[in-house]
Amino acid sequence: MSKDIHNAIAVARVISPISPAATGVIAGQVIDMANFNSCEFVIQSGAQTTGGITVTPVVKSGSATGALSAVADTKLLGTEAAAALDGAAGANGVTKIGYVGNDRYVTCDLVVTGAATGVYAVTAIKGSPRKAPAA
Repeated sequence: MSKDIHNAIAVARVISPISPAATGVIAGQVIDMANFNSCEFVIQSGAQTTGGITVTPVVKSGSATGALSAVADTKLLGTEAAAALDGAAGANGVTKIGYVGNDRYVTCDLVVTGAATGVYAVTAIKGSPRKAPAA
């Protein structure tokens, strides 16, 4: 049995490391799932010094890039609430949430509530390629 993950995944940037200037939504880049059957979003935080902040991922999908909507919980592995980074306890943290729906396009936005401090990023790991090795 092969233990090769390198040729079975593709990695895409969703949100580059960013320090939000205010509370609100940090929009993620749309990811094309062509040739892949699964996606895991990895949410990362750097230094976070404020206790009153919560950064919650919101996974969206759709069949066209301009028409994405929030994904039903039945199409997620884990919950958005469980993948949230909360207060100073979320400093230098990593969480994840998986997408198992059939839509071609997906993204992950970050909703920032409370004081806007810290640095955050989101990476998509596409897996289960229809044709391997993955490019």
